[in-house]
Amino acid sequence: MKIRGRIFFFTLGLCSILFQTYLIREFLANYTVNSILLGYAIFIWMAGGTIGVLIGLGRLSTSSMYRYGFNLLSLTVLAGIVFLRLFPKFLGYYPGEIVPLTIKMGIGMISILPSAIISGLLFGNGYCIYQRQLSASKAYLLDIMGFAIGGIMSSVLIFPYIIPFDFFLVSIALLSIFSLLLFGSRLWIFSMLIIALSVTLAAMNVNKAISKLKWAPYEIKAETDSPYGRVTAIQQENQYSVYFNSQKHSTIPDRISSELTVHLPALQLESHDRVLVLGGNIEALSRELKKYDFRKIDYVAIDEELVSTYRELGESKEQDYTVHITDPRNFLRNTETTYDLIILPSVSYGLGISNRFYTNEFFELINKTLNPGGVFCFSLDTGGSYIPQSISMALKSVYNAVSSNFSNYQVIYTPDACFLCSHRAKPFDINPEYYTDRIRGMGITNSFFNPGYIGDILSPFRQTEFMARMESTDIGKSSNTDFRPITSIYAMLSSEELGGSFLSNMMLGISAKPALVFIFGLLGLLLLLVIPFTSHHKVPGFFDLSLITAAVSGFTVMFMELTALELFQSYYGSVYLYISFAIALFMVSNAIGLEIFGFYIRRFKPILPVLISQWVAISLIIMVGILTKLFTTFPDYYGILSIAIIVVSGFCGGMVFSASVETIVMHSPGRSPAFTYGSDLYGAGIAAMVVMPLLLPILGVNWALLLLGVLNSLILMLIFICIKLRVAG
Repeated sequence: MKIRGRIFFFTLGLCSILFQTYLIREFLANYTVNSILLGYAIFIWMAGGTIGVLIGLGRLSTSSMYRYGFNLLSLTVLAGIVFLRLFPKFLGYYPGEIVPLTIKMGIGMISILPSAIISGLLFGNGYCIYQRQLSASKAYLLDIMGFAIGGIMSSVLIFPYIIPFDFFLVSIALLSIFSLLLFGSRLWIFSMLIIALSVTLAAMNVNKAISKLKWAPYEIKAETDSPYGRVTAIQQENQYSVYFNSQKHSTIPDRISSELTVHLPALQLESHDRVLVLGGNIEALSRELKKYDFRKIDYVAIDEELVSTYRELGESKEQDYTVHITDPRNFLRNTETTYDLIILPSVSYGLGISNRFYTNEFFELINKTLNPGGVFCFSLDTGGSYIPQSISMALKSVYNAVSSNFSNYQVIYTPDACFLCSHRAKPFDINPEYYTDRIRGMGITNSFFNPGYIGDILSPFRQTEFMARMESTDIGKSSNTDFRPITSIYAMLSSEELGGSFLSNMMLGISAKPALVFIFGLLGLLLLLVIPFTSHHKVPGFFDLSLITAAVSGFTVMFMELTALELFQSYYGSVYLYISFAIALFMVSNAIGLEIFGFYIRRFKPILPVLISQWVAISLIIMVGILTKLFTTFPDYYGILSIAIIVVSGFCGGMVFSASVETIVMHSPGRSPAFTYGSDLYGAGIAAMVVMPLLLPILGVNWALLLLGVLNSLILMLIFICIKLRVAG
């Protein structure tokens, strides 16, 4: 029975992370997602898990869910995937059309929540059945071990090499066989039906059929899943559109965009020797770069599938450029080559993963790779002829970062904001006459970038008006950095539904007031993390205090984990092998914290473990805060900081969970210690909702860690005061 329990909780952790990852990947792959939606998707899973645990440990606990739960989990995930892909079509949205934020949130909840609830139910029911053989801490340890193995499998083995939908169908069949072996012949018919369903869906190639239905009436020329997202190329008459995670990445052919991207900076150069292109449609860009006889063209892209799609659909069959499949920041950090021209094609900057290409630290890497007379060029989307306040603030925060890193810079309104950056003494000349004379003098022939078009987009009145608008935007001295990615929140608030709304205007107003966000954020978090566990008691008891501590720990751990991953990806790059290493490191640290503090409790038998664990957690947060302040001064080495935060967050999570469980066992023997698992998920869900979209961009890492330290200190005081009051009573 004990071995069966161990297998049960390990398998539950393994399935939970695989299915959670796949559902959230599908959410990202089918919708244009910003930080709010990404945090919301994680929150839905955590909230569903909390609900499931509470139901599973409560009066509604049944052995039927325990036996049938894995098969039901598979079916709800399958239904969620189909719903995510096809529901916008049924609502009447055209392929590629932007779905409003509220509809995305509704679709996300309907698709993700049922699976999350069943996952939580399985943990609660499983603990009720195995609680005599396994402690809550041991069940949690087995769950996170499965979580760790599943995270590594998905990052290293599954998503890089296997089509996710096909793997999911195989998982359904294997999970049905596992249920049959674990729970016996009662599930024979049900398991056989599910196995038959998975085989039938695989034989019918349902994955391809769903994609055809989603993109109809367009013809899909290519679609593939890479470790980083879904690449889809559709044909519209004589033109191809390439989508990455359902967001249009480029159009083939697109002469206007490629000619602007190349000729605006290239015509400013005196020599054309080496050029570096960081992402984008290399086939279109290389065609324009050939007009300058560059001796060497290096192209850096992280997604090999996207590169292959561009090659397949490109007009040229010759490859006269060198491809480097790696993260651009990782390449810049390690290359010894310098370039006359570096081009970063326009990408979305609403997510932190893209925002990191417009920070102080990124521009420092560019400086290291740029020749003294060279030019770095990048563009930011302005949303068209009317530039909203949120976009103006985003541009200004990037402009401030540029001005801190380059002695010579110019912004051209095209209507994208095209930044030309350099350290050369000669100022940029953006008069139409300059470009016209250079094109004629070099004998360059273009389709669109010709005298008439140049005179229109580079008219002095247009450029002067744009610069006046941007320079008049007041955000103080705020600039976009890895440690305070303020541009991401401005870009996020410019979305189609949020732009101009009351919420957007309010958040834009408070974005320049971190002290106000700190105070109200702290009060709000105290209400969210404390009130749900104390509303039915005047003075919280040991059980309540344990749940509060677990909830705050869940918040703290998710907070530090998201912060660490943000810094980790900024420094080491978004390479899936690196991310799997970070996941494994976090889980191992979590297990070590759980076991070490469990050993400490067994050895020294403290009266109130949660009190001690809070002291240790606060000490570790203070240590992380000091390290962060130190590495902000020496940003070249902050990759070490991200690893330290991952280790500390994992250790804190395991330690506090163990302390909360043991406090309930010692002082509230009539209550189930497994409720701490639900509290931990609840706190983690709150963090997912507020950290990436709000706290990190506005407060920055230093202030955010200070808030975390103050929050945990107040909880320590609450525990101490409640103990004193109960003893006095």
